[in-house]
Amino acid sequence: MSDSSDDEEWQLSVASEDVECDVCEYEDVAMQCETCLVNLCRGCVQKHLESKVDEKHSISRFPGFIHQYPACSSHDNKRCELYCKDCDDPICITCITSEKHRGHDLQDVLKTFRDRRRSF
Repeated sequence: MSDSSDDEEWQLSVASEDVECDVCEYEDVAMQCETCLVNLCRGCVQKHLESKVDEKHSISRFPGFIHQYPACSSHDNKRCELYCKDCDDPICITCITSEKHRGHDLQDVLKTFRDRRRSF
């Protein structure tokens, strides 16, 4: 488990020209996948969306943060801190306590996204 300084590192504010695309690792980031927090240049957005694993992902303008906990798609104003491996979805604390995820394999959401980014 990481300490609080690691968590703060994942929420540092930065300018988009200081961050490279996680896919091509060359161009400046312009967009971010809200689902998996992959930072994308304009040229790599389509490639990311066409990926079979990422077909239901949502792209938005780069938020000015290297990484942040994703918003929960089921609960307004909640952030997802865990990832349900069984459902293949990020989940918030309210989701965790629901019947739907009881007994599922859960993992830290930022660890999941770091591992996925490395696999691109």
